[in-house]
Amino acid sequence: MFDWIFKYEGFSFQGEFIQKQGDTRAESNEIESGYGFRTGSGFNAQVGYLFENNIEIAGRYTSISPDDYSSLKEVNEYTIGASRYFQVHKLKVQTDFSITDKKYINNGESAYRWRFQVEFGF
Repeated sequence: MFDWIFKYEGFSFQGEFIQKQGDTRAESNEIESGYGFRTGSGFNAQVGYLFENNIEIAGRYTSISPDDYSSLKEVNEYTIGASRYFQVHKLKVQTDFSITDKKYINNGESAYRWRFQVEFGF
């Protein structure tokens, strides 16, 4: 596993990669009881820009690629978002929209998600 972050004058680029390996598929009762583990790789990268008026725009790409013997399915997700920061980070309003491409399930159809959140800090 490794991750990174780079910030410079409002620009940010961050991401992570993980690879987990195993030689057999966990039994379904092991997974349900929390003792099994999944294997494969995952990648997440995000780029954003924070303007002087404290509005940030960002784009994110996520990919999950399980091993052949995993019961998980391959997933790719594309997200765009916006944030507005008030009083530094004591109040934050965010929204984002994602398209999730779930291969091999739902007949290969994409799923859509819109989120909105308000965060208070004190």
